[in-house]
Amino acid sequence: MSLVAFLGGCLSTTPMGTVTGQMVQVGGAPPGSPVAVRGEVTLTNVTTGTKYSAASNGKSGYSVQVPVGTYKVNGLSQQDFANGHEMTALPTSTTVKLRQGTTARDNLYVPIK
Repeated sequence: MSLVAFLGGCLSTTPMGTVTGQMVQVGGAPPGSPVAVRGEVTLTNVTTGTKYSAASNGKSGYSVQVPVGTYKVNGLSQQDFANGHEMTALPTSTTVKLRQGTTARDNLYVPIK
């Protein structure tokens, strides 16, 4: 058996796609304009329950390569500041369906109190 044939059998053939987006704060102290925030994003495959995580850095957002499927996307930002006031961000979630070789953009809108 050649090395190429052996390595070819080891490569994954699972169809993949990418979920990308930003966590955006909404609400809070006036003027309440939307602003990108840092936080943790978790994608859970609704069929298998498999979880994938990524950090959203508040500027370029997050990007996760995952097998195709339908995912519940959860976001959590511990706390944030708006106009000098400390705010507590509430958890948020959406659902996204990902097809092979595609990129799904999914922004998470984080309400704050």
